[in-house]
Amino acid sequence: MGIGDSIIAGVGAASPQQTLTGQLAQCWSSETTQGVEWHALGRIGATTEGIGRMAAQLPTDDRVAIVLFSAGVNDITALIGARAWLNAVDRLIDGLREKHPSATIVMLGVPPLDAFPALPTPLRQILGFRARYFDQRIREHLAARERCLYLPIERQPAAEEFAADGFHPSARSYAALAAQIVRLIRST
Repeated sequence: MGIGDSIIAGVGAASPQQTLTGQLAQCWSSETTQGVEWHALGRIGATTEGIGRMAAQLPTDDRVAIVLFSAGVNDITALIGARAWLNAVDRLIDGLREKHPSATIVMLGVPPLDAFPALPTPLRQILGFRARYFDQRIREHLAARERCLYLPIERQPAAEEFAADGFHPSARSYAALAAQIVRLIRST
């Protein structure tokens, strides 16, 4: 299951199968030879608080094995403070754990906003600084959470790895992220 912001909504992909959640399901099925049912619930512009409200509406389902969530960029651009954001992430994870008690929860890393072609200078550098700060804080924060993994985005993506809008990943980037998520889960 995927829940979150525009990344989970699939902005930048031409079909549901090309979204991050769709490609994660395909990759997981290929790697494990298991059949997979998947569902994505994403909203463009959603902050972590908003994602938490979406999660609260989900039915309880202990069959869900993996919950992927993407959150943070909209909190950064809305100038939400890091402490408030970390608290919202904790509430979101607690809510997801309540709804999907058997799931491994994976949080997608905070992307390097200073690499986004759509952002003008100096906004790109300012948001990039905030993104690095938020990323460091959440890495440290989630290190102690059980069955909660964090997939950092360790490198600066090239311009061609973005969708045409210069802000969201391309379908090819979603495929690469999906493969990284599967490797992360299987290595733990």
